[in-house]
Amino acid sequence: MESKISTEDLQGKQKEVNYFSEPDVCPICHFKLKPKRFEIGVINNSNNLQIMFQCTNQECLNLFIGSYDKIMKIPGRKYYSSAEYILADVNPKSPVELDISEEIKSISPKFTEIYTESYYIDSLNVSNLFGLGLRKALEFLIKDFCIAKKPEKKVSIIKSSLSQCINNFIDDKKIRLCAER
Repeated sequence: MESKISTEDLQGKQKEVNYFSEPDVCPICHFKLKPKRFEIGVINNSNNLQIMFQCTNQECLNLFIGSYDKIMKIPGRKYYSSAEYILADVNPKSPVELDISEEIKSISPKFTEIYTESYYIDSLNVSNLFGLGLRKALEFLIKDFCIAKKPEKKVSIIKSSLSQCINNFIDDKKIRLCAER
Protein backbone atom coordinates (compact mmCIF):
# COMPACT_ATOMS: atom_id res chain seq x y z
CA MET A 1 0.00 0.00 0.00
CA GLU A 2 1.29 3.43 -0.96
CA SER A 3 1.74 6.17 1.66
CA LYS A 4 3.12 9.69 1.58
CA ILE A 5 5.62 11.36 3.88
CA SER A 6 7.26 14.75 4.07
CA THR A 7 11.05 14.47 3.66
CA GLU A 8 14.12 16.59 4.05
CA ASP A 9 17.37 16.00 2.18
CA LEU A 10 20.86 16.86 3.45
CA GLN A 11 20.58 20.39 2.04
CA GLY A 12 17.39 20.97 4.05
CA LYS A 13 15.18 20.86 0.94
CA GLN A 14 11.70 19.54 1.70
CA LYS A 15 9.49 17.47 -0.57
CA GLU A 16 6.71 14.92 -0.29
CA VAL A 17 7.49 11.37 -1.43
CA ASN A 18 5.57 8.12 -1.80
CA TYR A 19 6.69 4.96 -0.07
CA PHE A 20 5.40 1.42 -0.17
CA SER A 21 5.05 -0.92 2.79
CA GLU A 22 5.70 -0.35 6.45
CA PRO A 23 7.48 -2.84 8.69
CA ASP A 24 5.04 -5.40 10.10
CA VAL A 25 7.38 -6.92 12.70
CA CYS A 26 9.53 -5.09 15.24
CA PRO A 27 13.19 -5.93 14.47
CA ILE A 28 14.01 -5.76 18.19
CA CYS A 29 11.26 -7.73 19.99
CA HIS A 30 9.88 -9.53 16.87
CA PHE A 31 6.29 -8.56 17.76
CA LYS A 32 3.86 -8.43 14.79
CA LEU A 33 2.67 -4.85 14.63
CA LYS A 34 1.39 -1.76 12.90
CA PRO A 35 4.19 0.58 14.03
CA LYS A 36 3.81 4.21 15.03
CA ARG A 37 5.39 6.30 12.27
CA PHE A 38 7.07 9.63 12.89
CA GLU A 39 6.00 12.25 10.37
CA ILE A 40 9.31 13.12 8.76
CA GLY A 41 11.60 11.08 6.55
CA VAL A 42 15.20 11.79 5.64
CA ILE A 43 16.85 11.19 2.28
CA ASN A 44 20.51 10.26 2.78
CA ASN A 45 23.61 10.51 0.55
CA SER A 46 22.71 7.28 -1.26
CA ASN A 47 19.32 8.77 -2.17
CA ASN A 48 17.61 6.29 0.15
CA LEU A 49 14.65 7.26 2.32
CA GLN A 50 14.81 6.61 6.05
CA ILE A 51 11.73 6.74 8.27
CA MET A 52 11.67 6.38 12.03
CA PHE A 53 9.09 4.05 13.58
CA GLN A 54 8.23 3.00 17.10
CA CYS A 55 7.22 -0.49 18.21
CA THR A 56 3.67 -0.59 19.61
CA ASN A 57 4.36 -3.58 21.88
CA GLN A 58 4.01 -2.12 25.39
CA GLU A 59 6.89 -4.33 26.59
CA CYS A 60 9.25 -2.92 23.94
CA LEU A 61 8.37 0.58 22.60
CA ASN A 62 11.81 0.83 20.94
CA LEU A 63 12.51 3.09 18.00
CA PHE A 64 13.77 1.65 14.72
CA ILE A 65 14.47 2.92 11.22
CA GLY A 66 12.94 1.66 8.00
CA SER A 67 15.31 2.09 5.05
CA TYR A 68 13.68 2.49 1.63
CA ASP A 69 15.31 2.17 -1.79
CA LYS A 70 14.28 4.48 -4.61
CA ILE A 71 12.10 2.79 -7.23
CA MET A 72 13.05 3.51 -10.80
CA LYS A 73 9.94 2.15 -12.49
CA ILE A 74 7.04 -0.06 -11.42
CA PRO A 75 6.11 -2.53 -14.18
CA GLY A 76 2.52 -2.25 -15.40
CA ARG A 77 1.89 1.02 -13.61
CA LYS A 78 0.81 4.00 -15.72
CA TYR A 79 1.51 6.70 -13.14
CA TYR A 80 5.07 7.01 -11.95
CA SER A 81 6.65 9.62 -9.72
CA SER A 82 10.41 10.12 -9.44
CA ALA A 83 9.96 10.17 -5.65
CA GLU A 84 8.82 6.63 -4.86
CA TYR A 85 10.50 4.28 -2.42
CA ILE A 86 10.08 0.65 -1.31
CA LEU A 87 11.01 -0.91 2.05
CA ALA A 88 14.45 -2.57 1.85
CA ASP A 89 15.58 -3.08 5.45
CA VAL A 90 14.86 -2.29 9.10
CA ASN A 91 17.44 -1.56 11.83
CA PRO A 92 18.60 -2.08 14.52
CA LYS A 93 17.97 -5.81 14.72
CA SER A 94 18.17 -8.23 17.59
CA PRO A 95 18.53 -11.99 17.16
CA VAL A 96 15.39 -14.08 16.97
CA GLU A 97 15.20 -16.58 19.80
CA LEU A 98 15.20 -19.96 18.10
CA ASP A 99 13.24 -22.91 19.40
CA ILE A 100 15.96 -25.49 20.03
CA SER A 101 15.12 -28.53 22.13
CA GLU A 102 16.65 -28.87 25.58
CA GLU A 103 18.08 -32.25 24.59
CA ILE A 104 20.06 -30.70 21.73
CA LYS A 105 21.14 -27.78 23.95
CA SER A 106 22.47 -30.20 26.57
CA ILE A 107 24.30 -32.43 24.03
CA SER A 108 25.83 -29.55 22.06
CA PRO A 109 25.80 -26.06 23.62
CA LYS A 110 28.32 -24.91 20.98
CA PHE A 111 25.92 -25.98 18.20
CA THR A 112 23.17 -23.91 19.83
CA GLU A 113 25.44 -20.86 20.02
CA ILE A 114 26.72 -21.08 16.42
CA TYR A 115 23.29 -21.93 14.99
CA THR A 116 21.72 -18.91 16.74
CA GLU A 117 24.56 -16.63 15.59
CA SER A 118 24.12 -17.89 12.02
CA TYR A 119 20.45 -16.94 11.99
CA TYR A 120 21.33 -13.51 13.40
CA ILE A 121 23.91 -13.06 10.61
CA ASP A 122 21.23 -14.04 8.07
CA SER A 123 18.89 -11.36 9.47
CA LEU A 124 21.65 -8.82 8.75
CA ASN A 125 21.62 -9.92 5.07
CA VAL A 126 25.12 -11.38 5.24
CA SER A 127 24.04 -14.48 3.38
CA ASN A 128 27.54 -15.67 2.40
CA LEU A 129 28.40 -16.19 6.06
CA PHE A 130 25.05 -17.85 6.85
CA GLY A 131 25.89 -21.09 5.03
CA LEU A 132 29.34 -21.25 6.60
CA GLY A 133 27.80 -20.82 10.04
CA LEU A 134 25.23 -23.56 9.43
CA ARG A 135 27.93 -25.96 8.30
CA LYS A 136 30.05 -25.19 11.37
CA ALA A 137 27.00 -25.65 13.63
CA LEU A 138 26.24 -29.01 11.97
CA GLU A 139 29.82 -30.14 12.55
CA PHE A 140 29.58 -29.38 16.28
CA LEU A 141 26.19 -31.09 16.55
CA ILE A 142 27.33 -34.28 14.81
CA LYS A 143 30.64 -34.49 16.70
CA ASP A 144 29.06 -33.74 20.08
CA PHE A 145 26.36 -36.34 19.36
CA CYS A 146 29.00 -38.93 18.46
CA ILE A 147 31.00 -38.11 21.60
CA ALA A 148 27.85 -38.49 23.72
CA LYS A 149 27.21 -41.94 22.15
CA LYS A 150 30.84 -43.09 22.10
CA PRO A 151 32.80 -41.13 24.76
CA GLU A 152 35.74 -43.56 24.53
CA LYS A 153 36.33 -42.35 20.93
CA LYS A 154 36.34 -38.61 21.82
CA VAL A 155 39.89 -37.86 20.61
CA SER A 156 39.34 -39.67 17.32
CA ILE A 157 35.98 -37.95 16.77
CA ILE A 158 37.43 -34.48 17.42
CA LYS A 159 40.30 -35.08 14.97
CA SER A 160 37.97 -36.41 12.23
CA SER A 161 36.53 -34.30 9.44
CA LEU A 162 32.74 -34.06 9.40
CA SER A 163 32.38 -36.64 6.62
CA GLN A 164 34.81 -39.05 8.34
CA CYS A 165 32.95 -38.60 11.60
CA ILE A 166 29.62 -39.43 9.96
CA ASN A 167 31.05 -42.43 8.08
CA ASN A 168 32.96 -43.85 11.04
CA PHE A 169 30.74 -43.06 14.03
CA ILE A 170 27.13 -42.79 12.78
CA ASP A 171 25.38 -46.13 12.36
CA ASP A 172 22.22 -44.87 10.64
CA LYS A 173 22.51 -45.58 6.89
CA LYS A 174 20.01 -42.84 5.97
CA ILE A 175 22.11 -40.18 7.70
CA ARG A 176 25.29 -41.46 6.02
CA LEU A 177 23.57 -41.46 2.61
CA CYS A 178 22.26 -37.92 3.20
CA ALA A 179 25.75 -36.73 4.20
CA GLU A 180 27.20 -38.15 0.96
CA ARG A 181 24.81 -36.01 -1.06
